[in-house]
Amino acid sequence: MPHSSHSRTIALLIAVSFMLAGCVLQSQTALFPETKGVEALASIGSRFTSESLGKDGTWVKEEDEITFTPSGNHYVAQNTKEKDTITILFAPLDAGRFVMQAQEAKDKPYAYMLAEIADGHVLMSPLLCDDLKADVAVAAEVTFQGSDCFVKGAWNGDSFARAAKVLGPAKMRLTPVK
Repeated sequence: MPHSSHSRTIALLIAVSFMLAGCVLQSQTALFPETKGVEALASIGSRFTSESLGKDGTWVKEEDEITFTPSGNHYVAQNTKEKDTITILFAPLDAGRFVMQAQEAKDKPYAYMLAEIADGHVLMSPLLCDDLKADVAVAAEVTFQGSDCFVKGAWNGDSFARAAKVLGPAKMRLTPVK
């Protein structure tokens, strides 16, 4: 996925326009079928403001708002300032944690992020290629192509749990609009 397309996808997904260090983990086909999706946001809302983690460790509010509309077992997300939508499936990982499988358009690859619902927020950690390279075992399950990276073989919940261990604290947060 070219970096500009990646930036648009992430911006729509989280309404954050900061530049990421590299691309996120992707796959050409969905790793999780529609039947694995859950309404992870049902208990906290459908409209959110977004925040990014500042260098000083505080949350910095972004201007945009994002709406998640349930559709089958996935959501259709839309940034209030954009017309484009993105399809997001929340696949359960373990208690309160999910793999977010996002697709910008039918002809685009799927991108992956980990999400945790805690303290009334959605905390999100992109699976950045640079982070995945740092762990030999995780890197062995990934194909790296420039700044892009793709799953190698069949990834499942265990694969994502291993990848989660190489990530730092969540870099993005969604806060429900009251």
